[in-house]
Amino acid sequence: MKALFLFMYLWSVVQRVVELLIARSNEKKLLARGGRIVGQDHYKWLVGAQVTFMVIWLAEFLLHPRLSPYAGLYILAYSLILGLRIWTMRSLGEFWNTKIIVLPGATLQQRGPYKWMKHPNYVIVFMEMLLLPLMFQAYVTAFCGIFLQSVALRMRLPIEEQALQESTTEAAAMMYQEKHKFFPSWRTRKFQ
Repeated sequence: MKALFLFMYLWSVVQRVVELLIARSNEKKLLARGGRIVGQDHYKWLVGAQVTFMVIWLAEFLLHPRLSPYAGLYILAYSLILGLRIWTMRSLGEFWNTKIIVLPGATLQQRGPYKWMKHPNYVIVFMEMLLLPLMFQAYVTAFCGIFLQSVALRMRLPIEEQALQESTTEAAAMMYQEKHKFFPSWRTRKFQ
């Protein structure tokens, strides 16, 4: 059980570091092409939510080391979530980032899961913050992680939505408005 926790915990840390490296690389590319970072004030809250989640998860496991009887199912679900994360990141390509970066004249991305919903990455983060702690019956961590991420996104989403609306064509902005933030919308329209 402890070996599994250590593996999952370290995997999560490595995954976050790799994501930050990818984001930094993409940020450099977009800024070099004339992009600009929007609304940086919320970013510390997003990072804080992730770091706090990891600290609480470690502390809760050290205080109450438990493995869920459904750990196998949680691991399977988490593996699917990782696949969705990779799909999401690959769909955005160099536009995937942890920061909000606007590139004037860029086309609104409509590939992969972005064809059906606005923010699949946030759904993935919420699922991860639920599944990882539940594997080890870390219920306080699951609650705190979801709560902290919700608070951070409440600050970030209006900024991100406005940036996307202002930086895309009118037709793309209208289509973007029709999509659900976190649930798939199966109505898809092509736009110019």
